Amino acid sequence: MNLPNEVLALQGRVVDVMEQQPYIGVSLHVSCSEETPFCISRYGDSIDDRVSFFASTAEEAISAAHEYLDTIPSVEERERQIFETKLRKLIDSAPAGVDVTLLQTFQEQFASNQLTYQP
Repeated sequence: MNLPNEVLALQGRVVDVMEQQPYIGVSLHVSCSEETPFCISRYGDSIDDRVSFFASTAEEAISAAHEYLDTIPSVEERERQIFETKLRKLIDSAPAGVDVTLLQTFQEQFASNQLTYQP
């Protein structure tokens, strides 16, 4: 295994999946830990948005990172999840006496995919 090429390939995959460059590129670290000396880290939008994979070999750490990337939803699905969360928070934060029936109906239709974009 050519570790620099594997890490670069993983970086390319992160960009493909996230559809943007991360705050800091993928990195491979070696530590003094006897059980898990290898760590692959990937950053998202900030230094606080870090995901790391510790393993006993570099290959296992890289494989774990690829498995994680397989679980990330598409950009469209992530945007939909963000929208749905904001809509739920809007409904939940309505002051007493405000009728949120229309918003609740919209949320139900959106969640069941009944609303479609039609230009």
